[in-house]
Amino acid sequence: MTDTVSFNEESVMAYLDRVITVWRRRKEDASGDDGDLAMENMAICYIDAFQSVRVSLFGELLSLPEVGESMEEVADEWTGGDSRATIPMKDSGTIGDPTRK
Repeated sequence: MTDTVSFNEESVMAYLDRVITVWRRRKEDASGDDGDLAMENMAICYIDAFQSVRVSLFGELLSLPEVGESMEEVADEWTGGDSRATIPMKDSGTIGDPTRK
């Protein structure tokens, strides 16, 4: 296994879809009752940035979940229910790393 995403259409789209989904979940989590406005705003920026790249490369946005389907369900479906599932990234400190603090 390598530390980078394979540079082919399928792998790049899968990477973008994964990080968009992760940041959508973080945004949803941050907008809860006690709300973390800074995290919510950061999530919005990351979602917009990754969606912009997705449109530039593939001509389409990653759609929102179906009505009544939570981000948790979508993320679980995407990862097979394994919250530890990730797409390898070269450097854990890079801007695209959804675990970056």
